[in-house]
Amino acid sequence: MASHLAPRAVTWTPNPDGGAWAYACDWTTNDITSYAVPANQCGSKCVATSGCTHFSWNNVNGGTCWVKRNVVAPSDAFSITPKDAVCGYLKIVQPPPPSAGGAVTGWHTETDCQWAQNCDFKNGDITSVQAEASSCTWRCKAISGCTHFAWTNANGGTCWMKTGAVTNSNAIVNSATGSMCGFLTASSNPTPQPPTPAPSGPYKLIKNHTPQSMLAGDGWSFFTQPDPTHGHVQYISRTEGISADMFKIGNDDGQYLYMGSKQTGGGAPKSLRLTSIDGINSGLVIFDALHIPSGCGTWPAFWTVGTDWPNHGEIDFMEGVNGVGNNIMTLHTGPGCSMNLDNQLKSCQGNQGCGTQTSKTGTFGNSFNSQRGGVYAMEWVPKQSNGSPGFIKVWNFARNAIPADITNGNPNPASWPTNSGFAYFGFGNNCQPSAFSTQQIVINLTFCGDWAGGVFANQCGAAAGGRSCADFVSNDGRALSEAFFKIKGVKVYQLA
Repeated sequence: MASHLAPRAVTWTPNPDGGAWAYACDWTTNDITSYAVPANQCGSKCVATSGCTHFSWNNVNGGTCWVKRNVVAPSDAFSITPKDAVCGYLKIVQPPPPSAGGAVTGWHTETDCQWAQNCDFKNGDITSVQAEASSCTWRCKAISGCTHFAWTNANGGTCWMKTGAVTNSNAIVNSATGSMCGFLTASSNPTPQPPTPAPSGPYKLIKNHTPQSMLAGDGWSFFTQPDPTHGHVQYISRTEGISADMFKIGNDDGQYLYMGSKQTGGGAPKSLRLTSIDGINSGLVIFDALHIPSGCGTWPAFWTVGTDWPNHGEIDFMEGVNGVGNNIMTLHTGPGCSMNLDNQLKSCQGNQGCGTQTSKTGTFGNSFNSQRGGVYAMEWVPKQSNGSPGFIKVWNFARNAIPADITNGNPNPASWPTNSGFAYFGFGNNCQPSAFSTQQIVINLTFCGDWAGGVFANQCGAAAGGRSCADFVSNDGRALSEAFFKIKGVKVYQLA
């Protein structure tokens, strides 16, 4: 069970119309939109929003109502700490009893999918697109991980993209006017392969993750499982992050997304780990931050990773531990990949990977933060347009040295300096482009773990007064004072 779920049950107060509401509760995912209204108006907003079946309210930004879709049961709600939070459901949220004949009928078989009218699939949402119903199939095919979809007339018509193994027997009846659902057939959703890039030219923006869109969870999932690197951390959901004041918008240095951490009274600190829903097979990723986590016990990173680690590859372009030193840029792959770095051939296989630490100061920790941060950029070209082997390049730019073409939205990496704060990983006989498959972007902060914990005594023993890493980050009031991100945005580009 995810760490944010409390053991106590939700106590419901019935409404005359068949719905119900409760204090100190929430629902997972399925957001349609949000409204800045008092708690007592949230249910009415749900009724007035096409497709809404349930809702939640918390005091974020003075009071925010999140209206949601999909069939849920009262038992799907979970309790949360803020006692003034509210959640509820409408009468239509209840699924029909088995005797009512809930099977979806009238399936149509196409070359790339099966679909039916008046149906939906429960949960599994990864993103939504405002579009006509007839376009849901090809739009699902274009989204990494999408396996099935539903359509409602919410917001003038919305395709709800979903992931997971389903058949027509998993569909549920949805009597809303015009609703439909479908799933891709096996032949329509092949494993994506790294494409040959288009001829060299200017990069085109394909995804702009702004502070507001990231706060809304648009294009991101929130990892809440135990840390795979054995960190001393509790990863929490977006909803809990907002409620705990750990995930919010800041405006004191231009607008940014604050992504923080919090001690828990002796247990592992709470933190967040975001993963992009869409993957990339090549292109340019730019991460702009005013502040990154620093301090003893911290292990922040901005990176990309494939679905089958390490065989599909990992690209770390901002990483370090305990706030010490300059930025470290590393690749992790399956067997058979080595890179020429620092005048030696390094194997990229597994946990060790192949990396290089820039000699440029101001690229990590407090030295990065003291200059109002800057930009990390990663360019991934599997194969160059002239047929030559491709590469992965990483740049570190201080705030006052960000190239003008990044600032004006027309990045041209070919013109960027490569003499400092730069790493080059070249494909060739020692490492084929196939070592990297579709990559998803990850932003996270963990504590201690395999790396930060392993070198903690050497790097932070004196500062921590002889405490262990876990004891220090859990109980020392100073430990998390700099353990937060201030993110101005993440942009993803492809060659035009």
